[in-house]
Amino acid sequence: MTSFAFEPIYGSLLLTMAVAAVTLGVILAVTPPTENPRRRRWLISLRLLAAATLLLAAFRPALFRTDNQLAEAALVIAVDTSRSMTLPDGDGNTRWGTQTEVWKRLADSILGLDGELDVRLLAYDSQPRTIAAPAVDSLQSELPSGQTTDISAAALGAMQAAEGQPLAGIVLVGDGTQTADQQGTGAQRVAETLNSLGVPLWTVPIGPAGGASASRDAAIEALPESYQLFAGNELDVKFQLSTRGMAGIDVPVRLTWIDSNGQSTEIANRQIVPASATDVASVSIPILTPEPGTYRLKAEAVPMDKELVTTNNTQVAFVEVRAGGGRILYLEGNPRLEQTFLRRSLRRFPDLALDYQWIPNDTTDRWPVDLDGAFEPGRYDIYIIGDLHADALGDEQLQQLTDTIGKGAGLVTLGGSYTYGSGGYADSPLASVIPIRMDAGRTR
Repeated sequence: MTSFAFEPIYGSLLLTMAVAAVTLGVILAVTPPTENPRRRRWLISLRLLAAATLLLAAFRPALFRTDNQLAEAALVIAVDTSRSMTLPDGDGNTRWGTQTEVWKRLADSILGLDGELDVRLLAYDSQPRTIAAPAVDSLQSELPSGQTTDISAAALGAMQAAEGQPLAGIVLVGDGTQTADQQGTGAQRVAETLNSLGVPLWTVPIGPAGGASASRDAAIEALPESYQLFAGNELDVKFQLSTRGMAGIDVPVRLTWIDSNGQSTEIANRQIVPASATDVASVSIPILTPEPGTYRLKAEAVPMDKELVTTNNTQVAFVEVRAGGGRILYLEGNPRLEQTFLRRSLRRFPDLALDYQWIPNDTTDRWPVDLDGAFEPGRYDIYIIGDLHADALGDEQLQQLTDTIGKGAGLVTLGGSYTYGSGGYADSPLASVIPIRMDAGRTR
């Protein structure tokens, strides 16, 4: 298509036409000062030619020729490859299976249909990546293994996947749940940019509609209401962490002592990773009880981004810590039946903290076993030695145990095949504190 137009100086056609009229009037009114008619005509003609040249430059005529040709455009289809796609879609299939069927239908319809349409396939979880040479079975080699979903990164990556080509449109397939920490301006800003450019954005939601079941939530449950403890003992704090919409996300959990003055001291923390969208995890965290007094023990799941309800993230137990109590280390080599009942009985007492260490008799190649300072003074109040050979502990540790007993620790020895003289204790440093006479000749 061809068109003609004027682009006059100063952008005003009327002003340029007025200048042209004045110029022609001056040329015709003011004749050259010569008596020769022929010379006068030549001079007037030259003036008119010069004026026409100047007026042509003033009017600036332009000839436009438009040739419309179809340019190759890119259609970007983004599919979700995060672990949340392994969840049910509400119709008896997994979200990944439904998404695969969606891609197959799209691929059958558009691949090879138009030579001017370049179809780009994009996979996204925490980061987008391009799948080369998209085909109907392209998703067969993909697995939904991404830890998190970043929709804003997927939308931005879809724009960049065109690689300078005009965008025919973007198709965003997925469950629509943002589980990654949002970086940058977010998906809404990208959608506004696409709208301003006139690029269509189609979304294909997979899975049930959003609602209470789709929101994030973490709750601490089943924490005992109160404890009565003795100072210096070890306690396993047990509770449950219920989560929704946090599959594969690290959920920080922490324990805090709050004393009678309101001072808080964080004593332990853990990272819990829910295995499914709706998950209940049993949590057990060992702690040491503080000095005698009254405390509150707070178990808390740290609030996460996009978690709407946080009032259930915390539970508090009231704790009374009293002076006294005892710490017991029970060492056993042959786990006989009676040791089960002994351990069970000792653990029924709230003022006793029991640690059990089994050193099998068939591990002599690794003797003596290093117990990491278990015999240091003040570490334990009572030591129980079962059917365990003296070589399993070694003379150095037995001497340390002897010194600790001399400073007030208690010792209980049980009978067995490898105790007393038959266990090599007659020639060990511990012989001086065992109140029986032992025969070194009976050592096995």
